[in-house]
Formats: sequence, structure tokens, C-alpha cells
Amino acid sequence: MKSYIILFVVGLFAVAAFAEDDGTKLPKFLEGSEAKTVEEFEEILSKSGDLTDKQIDEAVDAWAEKQAAAIKVKYIAFKDELKKYEQTGEAAHKAAIEKFSADAKAADEKLSAIANNPAFSAKEKGQKLEEIISKLPKKVQEEIEKAMKEDN
Repeated sequence: MKSYIILFVVGLFAVAAFAEDDGTKLPKFLEGSEAKTVEEFEEILSKSGDLTDKQIDEAVDAWAEKQAAAIKVKYIAFKDELKKYEQTGEAAHKAAIEKFSADAKAADEKLSAIANNPAFSAKEKGQKLEEIISKLPKKVQEEIEKAMKEDN
């Protein structure tokens, strides 16, 4: 769960949210869809770097609204599942923070502030977070990475 949050944090929402367990990038709601439909969806994601999280959600929702009923139903179910996953992930994240050192807690606070800032695009978030992470002491990076792995 924490890995999902961190991926979300670094602007990889689309990859994390839509990736299947087998490593493909095709979300369940597109399984069995025509190639054109999949291409349209992938095009939205490929152009999402300069969009905020809200704009990405709105673009995908607008795309889903134009799809056949079967895809709409699967997409709504997917969004409901994603909400549950986010809640579980946030609970795991909070539990991990309680075990963090003071330095790791401070780093997490900075990372979370960027990740939760609705004004930043996915690309901006990724750049800002990468900059912070790269400047963290190795020990803090390892502590956060270890917490992510423990929950997987």
C-alpha cells in the first residue's frame, strides 16, 4: 500500500492505478476492448504530465463517459476499488510514519505536501519530489524504501 502512495506521490498515478498485477499497463476495465479504445485511453495518459491530478481525473472521466456501457460499468467499479485501495494505503502510510525516525518523518511531511498540492502537475510533482529524495541522506532514503517494501 505504501508503494502505491509513493508512486502516486511521484506523479506516477496513471501507472500505479492502472497497472495490472502481471505488469501490463492495461486496466481491467479495458480488457477485451478494441485496440482503438485502448489507444484513445493511452493517449490521454501520455498527455497527462502537464495536468494536475484533478485534470487527469476529469480527462479520464470524460473519456469513460463516451465509452460503451460495458466499459462505463467496469470503470465505475474500478474507481470504487481504487478509493478503497487508497484508504487502505493511507492507513498503512500513517502506521509507517509512526515508526519513522525524526528525519524520515520530516522528509515524509515534505513529500506529502508536494504530493497533495493540487496546483502542481504530475510532471512538476515528479520533479520536485525527485529533487527532495535525491538530497535526502542515504539512511533516510533506505528507511523510507524499507517501509515501502515491508507492506508489499
